Amino acid sequence: MNTSRLITAIGLACTLLISFAAVAQNAATKPATDQPPFPAAQAGKTVKIAVIGDGAARFGPPLEKLLGNGYQVKSFCTNDHSILRTNLRCVWKRYESVKAEAYKPDVFILMFEHAASRPNTWTHDAGRYVGDYKDFIARLKGKVPAAQVYICLPPPLKPDCHYGVNAEQLTKGVLPAIRKVAAETKLPLIDTHTPLTANLDANVGGDGVFPTPEGAELMAAVIYKSLTGKEAPTAATQPAATPPK
Repeated sequence: MNTSRLITAIGLACTLLISFAAVAQNAATKPATDQPPFPAAQAGKTVKIAVIGDGAARFGPPLEKLLGNGYQVKSFCTNDHSILRTNLRCVWKRYESVKAEAYKPDVFILMFEHAASRPNTWTHDAGRYVGDYKDFIARLKGKVPAAQVYICLPPPLKPDCHYGVNAEQLTKGVLPAIRKVAAETKLPLIDTHTPLTANLDANVGGDGVFPTPEGAELMAAVIYKSLTGKEAPTAATQPAATPPK
């Protein structure tokens, strides 16, 4: 092989190596999800979104307003709603999840869970949390196979929160377990926890548990961006929401 051909061959090999490295890097940084893109609104068809969660999942109305025409968001939430089968108000014993399945949504958005942060609850049931959550997702996919599923981290708790829930247990125990669920199910995880921690007084109410209207709007904006890949529109440019049917 002459010198010019050798140089050409080396250059080609270097180019291929760089290309392979770029592909590998993109694969490593791309979120691990098997889910298709969030459905776009189409003429004559409303994209239905079911929110299942506890009482802190108050982002439904502002999210519907942000999404605008062609989308309908319904909330199937109740206080102390839990993934854990051992909780008396769990999704396995409440009608909210049954109603959500009957709604036949295109998208499920799940937001749990403050209830599991109670120290006694987490001490006894931490080991079953991931399994119960994955079982519930499997149930949803079994009832509505075509539906997409998004998992949200719950909003933060104030250190002096009421109702027996615990801010430290939430951050050190519950949140890592939810992240594990998302990783093992390869479903998108939306961080609606961290943005609210920047201003707890503005975003979380006086009881230290439930988001304020400002906090709910911030969660909606974070979810909107995660779903659509776009920044949430400002109030001046927001499209009108589709009236409920």
